Amino acid sequence: MRRNCWKVYFDKNGSYPGAETLLNTYTYTFYWSTLTLAMMGDVPHPTTVFEYIFVVVEFLVAVLVFATIIGNVGNIISSMNAERTEFQEQMDGVKRYMVLRRVHESLEQRVIRSAMQLVLSRFIASLEKFRRESS
Repeated sequence: MRRNCWKVYFDKNGSYPGAETLLNTYTYTFYWSTLTLAMMGDVPHPTTVFEYIFVVVEFLVAVLVFATIIGNVGNIISSMNAERTEFQEQMDGVKRYMVLRRVHESLEQRVIRSAMQLVLSRFIASLEKFRRESS
């Protein structure tokens, strides 16, 4: 088999040079698929079956770690959206109540500003807590 080439050259029997056993063939296949999955470019090619298996496991662990990080970021964003939706529903209820009770417009604006200030102070407190925990 030629190295530094993405093509595998098959012989007349339909196998590539170096594929003496079925284990070697499957190991090389899994290596190639994980290399493609990880989109790693110019990496040194393994030469033994153990090296192929090690690289496959290494690539899969890397993909798992990457997927875990992306999943956690997605959870954080969805949590923030849920909190914002809950706050917006509460504020809509407060606004409906003030319209129903015909609260003066200046008082209505003060209530909305104080609610926004409360939310902002909670957000700043949570950021400070996160900063303390991560230090």
